[in-house]
Amino acid sequence: MLTIAGLRYFRNLIIAHRLEWPLPVNALCYSTWGSLYAVSSVAELASLTILAATLANGLLFTSGLALNSLVDVPTDERHEDKSYQAAAVRELGREHVALWAATEAAVGIALLAWVTLTTGHWMSLTAGLTVVALQGLYNVPPAHLKARGFAGAAAYGAAVATTPCLLSYWAVRPDLDITTCLIFFALGVLSAGRTAWWSVPDHHADAAAGLNTPSVLHGRHQVTLASCATMAVGLAILDVGLWWRFGPALAALGISAHVVVLLVAFAPSLARQSQQVALDSRRFRTRILPLVALGEAAIATVPLVQIAL
Repeated sequence: MLTIAGLRYFRNLIIAHRLEWPLPVNALCYSTWGSLYAVSSVAELASLTILAATLANGLLFTSGLALNSLVDVPTDERHEDKSYQAAAVRELGREHVALWAATEAAVGIALLAWVTLTTGHWMSLTAGLTVVALQGLYNVPPAHLKARGFAGAAAYGAAVATTPCLLSYWAVRPDLDITTCLIFFALGVLSAGRTAWWSVPDHHADAAAGLNTPSVLHGRHQVTLASCATMAVGLAILDVGLWWRFGPALAALGISAHVVVLLVAFAPSLARQSQQVALDSRRFRTRILPLVALGEAAIATVPLVQIAL
């Protein structure tokens, strides 16, 4: 029977891992995209190697989120909409959160070692180690790419989208065709663009903490424009990859929600007071992130529809 203290611990653990709704949907998509684009039947998804790779992907993703929460405590404390996240980490204990992050990463890598031994494909393990390295470079000094402008956005896009796709794809098969490469690369570009854009509402807190995020380095308006351009390029590449492999109808399904996200991102730049791009992280979390999650789920649905047909 859960006690009040137990429920509070669980709540803080969810917050420290930034797994508030709808982020679990995103996490599931990032964990499964690769295998969904690799299999030829739904039954294959139940194989132990694919399930192990999916679980490993999820653990590496949550490990990175916990690490990000841990490192961002001084910044989040200055942020009106994120101070509760810093409070959750402090209540759990920073060492405790660090132990969770390290354990999740270790278990994820152990699962991938088993996948490698089972399939003989070493690439999944290499991809997993790359994710861990990218998450460390993004979050931890002295590299701390999050505080180095657009380099951090690019690293994050590779860590949560492109490389996890390769990880779970390679757990199924070792070969890659050109359309799959285009799709996986595009997903990383899209994620990088959104990551840079999401630095806009954090501008003041990041500046006060001395973090040189894209918004702090280049200004909110310029970053909004650059992020929109990056997302547009990602969408164009994704559309080409999906159209080439699945046809125009499924390509439209795959990109439609993200087209809306792009329009929402670009809209403030059309306003007369475009230099005063006013966005808040609460709006991002409650209104825009669900739309992003819908877009990620649509991308996962595309290969499932083809398999069903």
